[in-house]
Amino acid sequence: MAIQEAKLKALYEIKLMEENPKIYIESNPSGATNASAGVAFVLNKELLKNKKWKHTIIIEGRASRLQIDWTEDQGLDIITVYFPNETSEKLAFIKKLQQELAKIGDWSNPILMGDFNFVEGALDRHPARDDDNRLTQEMQKLKRKYKLVDGWRIHNPFKKEYTFTQGKTNSMSRIDRIYINRETYPYAINWEVQTSAQLSDHSFAYVEILREKLPYIGKGLWRLSKDSL
Repeated sequence: MAIQEAKLKALYEIKLMEENPKIYIESNPSGATNASAGVAFVLNKELLKNKKWKHTIIIEGRASRLQIDWTEDQGLDIITVYFPNETSEKLAFIKKLQQELAKIGDWSNPILMGDFNFVEGALDRHPARDDDNRLTQEMQKLKRKYKLVDGWRIHNPFKKEYTFTQGKTNSMSRIDRIYINRETYPYAINWEVQTSAQLSDHSFAYVEILREKLPYIGKGLWRLSKDSL
């Protein structure tokens, strides 16, 4: 699970892991005092037993990479991001993100997820409106370069569902998204927006990724039960 606006300090991170021994936290806190930024990955130790992973900070408090060796021939390469709130800061951040990602030479079908603090189309806001065109253009550049697609929107081309509600105005938006590489997309299922059960003021973007090259198992053939003979 990728967390944004984590606000995790080192001592609290250790305390959380001591209180919850089945998880491991890879954190990228913000260095600024009282900052609301910070991103993190929460890993299930039981699921990752005997697996290897590597956490790399890309931009302090805003972007991190997690590489997991899932099988001998398949892994997960995940980037989590937390975009700033102000438009000028968002533009500066997405350009810096592109620069930092361009330095990485060992990509493996990357997945990009997080709190983007903007939407790509009016359908993802209520009341409906477009965000700054400069942001969406920069996002298109990023998507084209790494062959990323918004899987939830592909599965739900006309659906209106939101991950965040602004308390003061009651406006809603789908600012939390998961982008997946086109080569991995055929193996991604169950794209959902799930309630956080009041663990957060955001809902969760969720997807399941199947192992590639799994054998196809159909529904099978019906036959009369022996008990009914």
